[in-house]
Amino acid sequence: MRIIFLDFDGVLNNTSSESKSMEYSERMYNKLDSLVSPSNFFPIQHLFNFMYEHDIKLVISSDWRCGAEDQVKELLQLYFGHFIIDKIYYGNTPVLNMETFNRGDEINLFINTQLTLTEKTNLKYLVIDDSSHKGSLDSHPFLKTDKCVGFTYSDFARTPQYFFEEKDREFKKKMVVGKILMDSRLVNTIKALD
Repeated sequence: MRIIFLDFDGVLNNTSSESKSMEYSERMYNKLDSLVSPSNFFPIQHLFNFMYEHDIKLVISSDWRCGAEDQVKELLQLYFGHFIIDKIYYGNTPVLNMETFNRGDEINLFINTQLTLTEKTNLKYLVIDDSSHKGSLDSHPFLKTDKCVGFTYSDFARTPQYFFEEKDREFKKKMVVGKILMDSRLVNTIKALD
């Protein structure tokens, strides 16, 4: 089994932290338009397409899941479409008391309680987050994004190394670079039409 544990703030967007005291519904209302920054949309879309093509499941580890698990999936469907999200979405990590536990504990609990023995034995996973959460993610395969920029094409290009053997990585990397070049040509074409 392959899984990506995904944070939102500082990954899907370049807003690293919102007040933790804000209620979920208030955060959703205030940030609906900024869930995905325009500069992060295409790299994230490619990530989700890559996950779809290679049967990599999505588990939400972001604080956005707190108190509104179903709404997070619906929000992703609005941005990226039902077809892709319905195929890759696998669930959310459990919400633990952050005074005692941390993001790494939530990921460990998900792996230990939500996956079968066979899935755990064959598990390859990646945590994409803008913070190591005081080192709690250091023992996990971890791709750290720049919280001021969010998930980029460079981050996307590094993703295959976490899921494929060395012999397959070069092919996957070429595929990823090809998609990035296609996007840049599309952007240049659109600019030329203006």
